[in-house]
Amino acid sequence: MIKQKSRNDKFLRLTVESGEGCGGFAYKFQFDNSINEDDSVYQENEDKILFVCDNLTLNFIKGATVDYESDMMKSAFYVQINPNAEKECSCKSSFSPKDSVFNF
Repeated sequence: MIKQKSRNDKFLRLTVESGEGCGGFAYKFQFDNSINEDDSVYQENEDKILFVCDNLTLNFIKGATVDYESDMMKSAFYVQINPNAEKECSCKSSFSPKDSVFNF
């Protein structure tokens, strides 16, 4: 799915939203086609898949691992491991950040 969307000049954007989810912060994945001045852009090896996040989000996810899961219930991107999370919810979509994340 990422490869298909990427061919249409779209890329995967990850943002973190406060006041969301059971952990107080939520990950939000969406396909986008514009890169902003404060975005960090990453490319996934030879697949040429672009992954983008803004610099504020980067403080919350730096060093994190993003994965994709598909089963009978749903198909979704999720953050598998986030070294900046104090607690992570079992829903895989929300978390509580460590206090050190706010020291930027």
